[in-house]
Amino acid sequence: MKRDALADTLSELAEDCSSSAFPPADTLTCSAGPWLRPFGGWALRAAFEIEQRSGIRLLAPLFAADDLRRAAVFSALAAWYDPGSEYRHLLSDVTATEFAQWLLAEDPAEIARILDEGADEPLTRLARLGSQPLAAAEHYRSSMLFGARTVSAGEAKAT
Repeated sequence: MKRDALADTLSELAEDCSSSAFPPADTLTCSAGPWLRPFGGWALRAAFEIEQRSGIRLLAPLFAADDLRRAAVFSALAAWYDPGSEYRHLLSDVTATEFAQWLLAEDPAEIARILDEGADEPLTRLARLGSQPLAAAEHYRSSMLFGARTVSAGEAKAT
């Protein structure tokens, strides 16, 4: 019963976020229940664009994903979104559909390994990134990707 209610809520939330009238504001987040963790800013714009291009629901699953999945997806979205990213070349031949499927299905540790070939203990490194996107996509560049924890957009607003 709870699973059906969750599926219905996620479906409605994804439809709300997928409407063509969805504004690109930096502070935008969709309202959600207490078990969903929406996000905004560059990460929301990037995920929304991938969802629109691919036709694959990405926002709703990310709102409900575990911390490691979210950290891995935000890292990969940053590589795709940030024009200065040294990882952007890895994604140049990947279609939006392939990228969306990879973000939803790939093991978070493998996503981390692909983005940082020298990463040892990728799950520990992902855990340091937290469950909210960093304030800017460029904060995920290799010099900061798994180094010291930088402030997320939500944490920046709270301070």
